[in-house]
Amino acid sequence: MERKVFKTFTVTPGVYVDVDEKGNLLGIEIIDASEVMGEKIEFTSPALSVKKAVGQ
Repeated sequence: MERKVFKTFTVTPGVYVDVDEKGNLLGIEIIDASEVMGEKIEFTSPALSVKKAVGQ
């Protein structure tokens, strides 16, 4: 069953998450990921908590 994106949230400039009508995570998009990956990435959403520090 294919789920459709209900809403896209901007986590931080260049980082976006897509959720369905129930708030389930469908996708994460990172624009210019090669540039972002050199920095600490940290964000939370109601159903998701992600912390990633590159190089640790």
